[in-house]
Formats: sequence, C-alpha cells, structure tokens
Amino acid sequence: MVRFIHVARAWPDREVLVDVSLCVDTGDVLVINGPAAAGKSTLLRLLLGLDTPTHGWIVVDDLVLGGSSPEVLAAHRRRIGCIAQQPLLVADLTVEQNVALALDVAGALARQAESAAVEALERAGVAHLRGRRAGTLSAVERRWVGVARALVRPEASLLVADEPTADLDARDQRRLGGLLAEERAAGKTIVVTSREPSLAGLGAHRLALLDAGRITLETATPSRVRSLAGRIP
Repeated sequence: MVRFIHVARAWPDREVLVDVSLCVDTGDVLVINGPAAAGKSTLLRLLLGLDTPTHGWIVVDDLVLGGSSPEVLAAHRRRIGCIAQQPLLVADLTVEQNVALALDVAGALARQAESAAVEALERAGVAHLRGRRAGTLSAVERRWVGVARALVRPEASLLVADEPTADLDARDQRRLGGLLAEERAAGKTIVVTSREPSLAGLGAHRLALLDAGRITLETATPSRVRSLAGRIP
C-alpha cells in the first residue's frame, strides 16, 4: 500500500505540491494526470525517496519515508521498478549491460543478471538491441530499454512510471499498457503519471487529476476515467 498523507513540497519561491492525500492499495493502479509543472514528477521523486516533503508523510507498506536513513531509502528503491521520464543509461555500456545494472546493484550474480536482462528486453520487444551501445540509441529505443530495466526485477513490489508514453505512438502506447497490466496481474502496485488517462490496456480503475500542486479530482470509476480523457490537456 502507498499513502500520501497531506503531502506538501515547497521551494523558497513557490509551492510545488499542496496538501496532497492519496492512497493506492496493494495491487492497484493509479494514473496521475495533469499539465506540465503540475507537480507530477515531484510526487514520484518523493515516492522514490529522492526528495523529502516539506510537510506530510509518505508511507509505503509500513515504511515512513521521511526521516529514514540513506541506507533504508536505498533498500526501498531496490524494491521499485522505475520508468523514468528521461531514462538514464550509461552511454558506453551495451543495452544488455544497462538493464543488468538494475540487478547488479542489488547483489545478483552476473549470470543471473544477464539472463534476467535478456528476458526483460524480450518482453519489451527490443532484444535485438542487446549488443548496441546505449549512446547510439534513438529516443524511442531508449524509452523501451528503460521499460525493460523496470521489468527486470520480478521481486519489486512497486512500479512507478513518469510519463512513460512520451515519444511512443498509439500502437506502442497500447503495448506498454499491456506490459504494465501484466505487472499488475503479478501483484505489483503501479503508479503512473501520464497524459493518456486511460492508457489503453492497463485497466487502471483510478485516476487523480493534479493541477498546480493540488488534487482537483479523484475517481475510481473506469467509465468516468474514459469520459474525462477529452477534458485533460
């Protein structure tokens, strides 16, 4: 379970998040939608333990993130699969090595990491890129390698994705939605920020609209999610 409890994040010159409260049950999917600069990425950074709220609490299962030690937060992040808005790949390493890194840092054996990386790349549909240097990839190819890296750890209990459909056409968006739906079916909790509120194939039942740092609407009705699609920028 993921809980945001009256979460605020402010900088000296502006408030990024204002009194955000959300709850995501284990195995549920939440899509957070909103315009640029609404605070979506900041919310995910707080969930990853990469930033600390000015006020409020973030609780993942029984762990309160604020005030936790760097070691505890590092262990927390190892339980999360993350699709970043701009995938951070090591340019001089191969695609396979970049995906295997997600397991290397968790102490996996090299052979296990390599095997899992190939399997994740196959699921993402980019196994043919495994020997390419990451620095030679296109934006869309980098996106799919980032997806594979998020899928490589089956033991991760939470998957977060920040605008994962950026650079993807409608067909690829459906394919990504299908992959995330598979992760949900495996028991993972999924939190997504996206300009595509329905994210075809994902089967998300909950949508939260975030604007100027505030939750302006929250719904748990699939038909309502679809009807809102035309209203959201």
